[in-house]
Amino acid sequence: MANCYLVVDDSEPEGAAIERLLRKVDPAADVVRAKGAREALEVLEATRTVPWLTFIEGERQQWLEKAPVAMLSREMDGRSVVTSYRLGACAVLTKPVRPYELRETLRDFAKKPVVMAAGSVMTQSGPEREQNAA
Repeated sequence: MANCYLVVDDSEPEGAAIERLLRKVDPAADVVRAKGAREALEVLEATRTVPWLTFIEGERQQWLEKAPVAMLSREMDGRSVVTSYRLGACAVLTKPVRPYELRETLRDFAKKPVVMAAGSVMTQSGPEREQNAA
């Protein structure tokens, strides 16, 4: 099963650039895009997709509690980076995202299990969640 990535970015050019990079780094992957949180939730619900990793711009704590998230920002100071990790981000990337940074983020993310706030576990071999984690 191919990895699925969700890219949530209100900038069409930047969202498209991240999608192109993901397809270059992981050619077999499915990439789902949305311009905002509401649209992302609607798309995921309609397609019944569970993203392996979500790339989202800005600090959105509600996302960090529900799915593995890589935070995107045009400017990140030390405090924002620390806050993002403290809230549960798997990675913090500064835009424009460079191919080697994306490749390293995906490689590093694949090495570690992710335990979600609700107690479910996302395996790093793909977007599968344990059904009986309670």
